Amino acid sequence: MWHNQTKNSFLLILITAVLFNCSGGKQSKLEKIRVQLVSEGPLYNGPNTAIGIWKPTIESGKKVKSVRFTSVKVSAADTSLSKIAGNLVLQLAASRAEMKKIAFFKGNAATNEVELQLADEQKDLNQFFEGQDITFVIDYDLLPEEWSQNLTFQLEFDAELVTEE
Repeated sequence: MWHNQTKNSFLLILITAVLFNCSGGKQSKLEKIRVQLVSEGPLYNGPNTAIGIWKPTIESGKKVKSVRFTSVKVSAADTSLSKIAGNLVLQLAASRAEMKKIAFFKGNAATNEVELQLADEQKDLNQFFEGQDITFVIDYDLLPEEWSQNLTFQLEFDAELVTEE
């Protein structure tokens, strides 16, 4: 009896491995993608939003099965981030997808570049990479009482994609 149970377990593992390898999934990396996000001034102390748009280029005939962000950094192009922003939240938005939180930073930036903490749950991000523009949204707290100009952020991210034919 134990022998049959071992044999069945082995077969189940073998079938799972074969199905996984035949799924046609291919993993690739998007590395050091840069997106510029802008808040139009004048801006005032407290919650504000910066927006930038990026269109992913996926090989023709490929469908994105899954996406996972592996690194997200934000810096300020015009001034020192440490003097202007705190409590950053990065979200994705698109015309055919519900807005998703990707990463965040709590506190005030100590330098001009901060590495955001990735959200634990990154489900259904593939829908953002289906041939449409992705709107990157950074919600942040402006530290000075007032900022009269536009404020520009530089977003840099790495992501892993799994595609299928």
